[in-house]
Amino acid sequence: MLEKQPQNPGQYAQHLKRETDRLARLIEDLLYLSRLDQGHAPFNPVALDLNRLAQEFVADRAPLAADRQLTITLQTVEQLPCALADEQMTGQVLSAILTNALNYTPAGGSILVSTQMEENKGRI
Repeated sequence: MLEKQPQNPGQYAQHLKRETDRLARLIEDLLYLSRLDQGHAPFNPVALDLNRLAQEFVADRAPLAADRQLTITLQTVEQLPCALADEQMTGQVLSAILTNALNYTPAGGSILVSTQMEENKGRI
């Protein structure tokens, strides 16, 4: 990229960093899933703010979405109670869903990430 268009080295460096970070996360996710499959991965449930987690992932993927001519939007429920969940595992799921959405949404399309509350047997 730098050889073909050397006038934008900062932009290419940012792109390269995002992609290497994404690949490093993917490798870590695969290793974690392998450990989980073998029964060697701990399950660490904590009070997890799903709005915060979704915000982080959407903010992280926004530049990639823009590069691919996609719109990514986040809609959150105010005062969403924390979920008792493993943050790393929940992040892996969200990452995989967003990666698929970014890879398979045609240019000009939009991706919506939202949080919501759902009642189940009288509990939220």
